[in-house]
Amino acid sequence: MTVLVTDSDVEGALLRPLTEDERAFIDQACERATVILRSRMRNVDARIAAYLADPTSPTGVDPAMVAIVLGDVVKRAMSNPDGAASVTTSQGMGPFSTSATRAYGRPAGAFDGMDVTDADLARLTRRGGQRPRSIQTRAALAPANIRQDVWAPRRWNEAW
Repeated sequence: MTVLVTDSDVEGALLRPLTEDERAFIDQACERATVILRSRMRNVDARIAAYLADPTSPTGVDPAMVAIVLGDVVKRAMSNPDGAASVTTSQGMGPFSTSATRAYGRPAGAFDGMDVTDADLARLTRRGGQRPRSIQTRAALAPANIRQDVWAPRRWNEAW
């Protein structure tokens, strides 16, 4: 079985190098994320092969995008290993206090520490996450009598 995400993909998602403690389990986490994706998207290997054969294939999936999504899946599991739906932290001093809640976007009990969400799957489809083939732009709508290469005056009435 080919693993679809590597430790360098996870480091890219974390925006930092892995610690020695994280390196001890990262291979297992990458394998687990790959298995979970294959269970949620059963034809992922065929879709990757279709993309590699023809990048314009409407059913193809870019393997780099798969690695990015699975890197995010592993990152999410590393930042929330217990699978909490949300975490609230609070601190206070004297009459002042503050609290912050971080919601993980999963219903309580539905997250076992690592899961490929529907949003992750949407990023892997042409409908949900990949760039359009072309972008149409319009010319700027600036009036023709205003020069664009000079600084604007301090007040509009100074320009007239």
